[in-house]
Amino acid sequence: MKRNINTNSDDNITQKRLDIIIEYVLAGLPTRTIKANCRMYDNKNPFEKLWDLSDRQIENYIRKANDYFAKESNIKRDLQLGKAIARYNSLYSNSYKVQDYRTCASINEKLCNLLGLNKLLIEVTKGENEFDIPKTPKQLAAYKSFIKAMNEND
Repeated sequence: MKRNINTNSDDNITQKRLDIIIEYVLAGLPTRTIKANCRMYDNKNPFEKLWDLSDRQIENYIRKANDYFAKESNIKRDLQLGKAIARYNSLYSNSYKVQDYRTCASINEKLCNLLGLNKLLIEVTKGENEFDIPKTPKQLAAYKSFIKAMNEND
């Protein structure tokens, strides 16, 4: 037997409430303002509240809205990265066709920055019993100046 926990709200009403909360969160409203807006009275019937929800229920809606944004950002990031790469490739191809090599180099640099290829990768290799890393203060200072110089070139 299916248990009906909330008789005041069906799925459509819940989704409409969530859409409104998403708009509030997207607008950057603080939680207390969202709660106050959810407790406002209906203009058609001033004796009834728009939503008869507890603080905890409203907070659950806010949590669901934040989860929605987190989910959307994960999906959209991959999509936007793919679009950006395709755009850079198209721009590079068009610039190469007209022999604008300076623009090609600029596009290539921007694409490498987007993909994180310009970051310095340092491998620490393991010797027989020790790692090959700077051991003396002089080696460490040289290593730090090298990293600083590489980061300034980015």
